[in-house]
Amino acid sequence: MTDKEFLHQLRRGIGSAIVELRQNDNQEKYKEIVYRCCLKDIGYDTQVEGTKGYYLYTAISALGCENEFLETITEFYMKRLPHGLMQQITDILLSYVWDGSSKAATVLRNKYDQLKKSLIKQKVFPYRYCEREQFEELMIASINIGKWKYFKQCVDDAGAIIQARKDDKCSYYDWFLYSAEAYFGKSKVWKYLNNASTKSQYVRSFVTEYQKIEITRKDHQAERPPIILKFLIEEIQKYSLAQRPYGIIGYCIRFAREASKEELIDLAKYIEAEDNDFIKTQLLRIFRRVDYPLKKEFLFDLAHSHNLELRKAAINALGRFKDEQIHGLAVELLESGETEFGLSLLKENWKKSDDPLIRKVVMKFQRVTHPMQMNLRDIYSKHRSASCGEILLHAYRNGDCSFCRSEIVNAMGKNGVLTDKILLECQYDSYDETRKYANRLIKRRGLNGEES
Repeated sequence: MTDKEFLHQLRRGIGSAIVELRQNDNQEKYKEIVYRCCLKDIGYDTQVEGTKGYYLYTAISALGCENEFLETITEFYMKRLPHGLMQQITDILLSYVWDGSSKAATVLRNKYDQLKKSLIKQKVFPYRYCEREQFEELMIASINIGKWKYFKQCVDDAGAIIQARKDDKCSYYDWFLYSAEAYFGKSKVWKYLNNASTKSQYVRSFVTEYQKIEITRKDHQAERPPIILKFLIEEIQKYSLAQRPYGIIGYCIRFAREASKEELIDLAKYIEAEDNDFIKTQLLRIFRRVDYPLKKEFLFDLAHSHNLELRKAAINALGRFKDEQIHGLAVELLESGETEFGLSLLKENWKKSDDPLIRKVVMKFQRVTHPMQMNLRDIYSKHRSASCGEILLHAYRNGDCSFCRSEIVNAMGKNGVLTDKILLECQYDSYDETRKYANRLIKRRGLNGEES
């Protein structure tokens, strides 16, 4: 494996990079690459797939340089770090802790103390760093390491920060409480909090501020009026063409979920009469989540619009239906080089005869984009094909999202194209569910479980 190939696999969290480290007699040549990746956020979407911290620790262990890397990571970790990078290194250090390193546990505690001290006086919290969230992550790490004693200490520390700040910028720790309830049990957690609130001003501040925000949130949800079409149109009209309407996305999702059949018909009629492409696009996006109730000819016309966003909204609406004409449009789009659009229409309309065309267009891309990953995942999870092996292998090797890669591995298994070689490297993948799936299937196939 060349350095470039190794970096390509390592950054994506693919098990082949770990196998290479375990097998190559000259693994030293990869040491600098692993080092750089440890100190750079290589996550794609940590909210969905988590960090690659455990995976990178596996690489460090395969290199046999745990002590050397820990020294460097420790020094770097105590700097002010972007949130994603801090999460990744925290998970690397936690992996050291689970492997018996008391020094790594001390490093995590020192970072916790550093953030606790800074939160007391910090005035602003830039999105790049999110130190309040970083502190909460270390609160959760603390209870995983130190159990109940550390839970009580974290509550005291959070309460002390709330009292010192006298504002609401660091007063809500729902993620920490959710984790504690899952770990210790909700009854035990709240029995302690309620009893300790009568004795400790810090615990009382922690509980009071949490409950205040929870009551406000629940009242706001209870008071939400139903989303009607008139309101939705008025909200969209508030935005100029130059802005992305983040504020209305939630309204559109709620309308799609709550609207009656008659309201959806009224919406479709309004869209068909609307001249403003911006308004039309925003409203049409609702039909990505619910079936368009009028004739599809209107959507076919928009699928050839010169407005890219309007085209995308129309194609997404068409993608919900199984229809011979839609299949024809999918083939047309694929042949014209509009791969993402074409694949999205095949999720419901794939035919066995499509595989050669899919293979031809997908294999042109050195990088498989996230929409392509998702579409290929969905096509071959829903449809059986004996000839999709090369297509899915290319998506497995060249997609960025490890969650989608996990589903692609599952699709390979369902379609009978998951080879023993790929399965064995999947036991070292960065995504937990991929490793679990691989280990189950390795046992079922009677394989050794160690790449040889």
